[in-house]
Amino acid sequence: MPRGRVLKGALEGFLGTYTSRYSDVDGYWLFGLLLDALGDLEVNLMEPAPSKAATPTEWAVMYARQRFLDQVGKSGLPAARIVRAQLTIKRLAGSEEGRVNGHVRIGARLEFVAEAALDTGASFDVRRDLFVAPHDPAIELRSTRAA
Repeated sequence: MPRGRVLKGALEGFLGTYTSRYSDVDGYWLFGLLLDALGDLEVNLMEPAPSKAATPTEWAVMYARQRFLDQVGKSGLPAARIVRAQLTIKRLAGSEEGRVNGHVRIGARLEFVAEAALDTGASFDVRRDLFVAPHDPAIELRSTRAA
């Protein structure tokens, strides 16, 4: 399979796992915790992931780097072939209503853009946006993984 297609697949897998419910802090979805503190966040995915995180932003950076390198490893593409990889998270303007566990919540859309380039000069990007409501432990379900 061509390296470009492999890298694009790794980027898609990365965003899929990164934005999933499995990105949690103490059982609560990371992006609900991050929403109120978020401006624009840019993460160099090729830097080593820190081993500890204290704030939602630090968790977001740590998870991004871990999950990206995990997806690249699963793809079989040597990480040395990737010369640049970045994740940008932007809070889109405005607010909107969405449902969280059967409750209507006011939140915002976050746009996730993962970009990477190979040593051949080819570059790829994958985008995803999703509704995120601010964290509210009164109505959110805590993941059983936290126990």
